[in-house]
Amino acid sequence: MRISAENIKKITKITTDLAGDGASVTLFGSRVDDSKRGGDVDLLVELFDVVDNPAWLAARISARVSRLMAERQVDVR
Repeated sequence: MRISAENIKKITKITTDLAGDGASVTLFGSRVDDSKRGGDVDLLVELFDVVDNPAWLAARISARVSRLMAERQVDVR
């Protein structure tokens, strides 16, 4: 996996801060393949509660993680 353990903790914290303790986040895409280079950060956020505006939540998570990762492109689904 091409994300540091420290950033994994920070991404998890960002997600739970914004989406609640019931949220889980999973990294997928090229970042899970150690043989690849570059690429954006793809995150799957799973929620067990209804969210009034899921697009806004995804945008907020994406923006905060992007700042954490030196402005790298972050996709949240």
